[in-house]
Amino acid sequence: MRAPHSPRRRALAALAASGALLAAIPAAGHAAVIPFGSDLAAPADTVQAHQADTMFWHTRLATGGALTVPQDGEILSYRLKGTALRNEDARPPRPDGKPNPGGETMVHFQVMRPQGDGTYRIENTSDAFYVPTTGDPQQISTFASPPPIRQCTRAGDVVVFNTVGGFDGVGDQRNGWRGTPLSPYPMGTPLQVFASVPGSATSQFEGADRTNNGDTVRGREVAGEELLMQATLGTGPDANQVCPGGSLGFVAPAQPKNAVRLARVVSKKISLNKKGITTVTLKCSVTTAQAKGGDLGRCAGVLRLDHKRGGKTVTVGRATYAITGRANGAVRVRLNSAGKTLFKRSNQRLPLTAVAITQPGGPPYKNAQPFTLKRFGT
Repeated sequence: MRAPHSPRRRALAALAASGALLAAIPAAGHAAVIPFGSDLAAPADTVQAHQADTMFWHTRLATGGALTVPQDGEILSYRLKGTALRNEDARPPRPDGKPNPGGETMVHFQVMRPQGDGTYRIENTSDAFYVPTTGDPQQISTFASPPPIRQCTRAGDVVVFNTVGGFDGVGDQRNGWRGTPLSPYPMGTPLQVFASVPGSATSQFEGADRTNNGDTVRGREVAGEELLMQATLGTGPDANQVCPGGSLGFVAPAQPKNAVRLARVVSKKISLNKKGITTVTLKCSVTTAQAKGGDLGRCAGVLRLDHKRGGKTVTVGRATYAITGRANGAVRVRLNSAGKTLFKRSNQRLPLTAVAITQPGGPPYKNAQPFTLKRFGT
């Protein structure tokens, strides 16, 4: 959806900008840090708004820029041009004092791998970030996940911009993404981080709780639209040695030779956003013998959030994960209806245990960590 009264990008400017971007990328044999994706030259003049979790990625760039990860390495940061739009909200306050739903600006960046049949498998996910809602609508924001989260990647992988939707729960779509005062976000949060660019195309996939690590997706292409996202790839000494192609000197602690590959919970605390989603960071541990043999592999399994109540264990949320060996992955878990009820009754301080269950082909291996789940920002 294009914002009203937005100028179209001139072809001459696109060609000039593409030349500048290509000139900024050194030859692959000597590069340690490589930007790729959009050159961010086009104006952020186009809006996308979706009710549920939605992924966006480049499938064509008019400038001829790289659509996929050019080399093995680690994604160091992302640059995003534009803002999230705020609509007029005249809804009365909720009786419980909580904020009205809708308008959430939380986003994640993901790495996914082509499966050869037009589908992609989500490999890993960044930390949670927030698109700005004020300031210059053409501002460029930079996002980088803090350690221990690492986004390892291989040549040919695809980077993704993932939103949580931002549906207001009313759904009055008479005025499109602009909404009405009593239904300000009927289509979700309007994100003006796209540009109308002939020759470019962006694919998208929408699905509530269907964009987690390990999920497989198939996109729908929107022609003439460019996602204003640029990723920075680190290789060699600018990528951690836990990632393919990286040599930066992190050394994982030695593990017993008879240990198996399993995921451990490494988050120190977790919080719940307005959409009922929390993010838990896991680390895929690999034995020294496996690493020396080049057998990093992956940790795959289920992350479960359990709450003990009256001597019984209630599972309040679960999600699958698939994390590269010796890497960290952020796993998003959505509370189920029982979890939302318990969270509300606990005055938004729900004691629970995050249980990572890795299934390497034999008996499952578990790792658990207790938390108190709180509302984000408290």
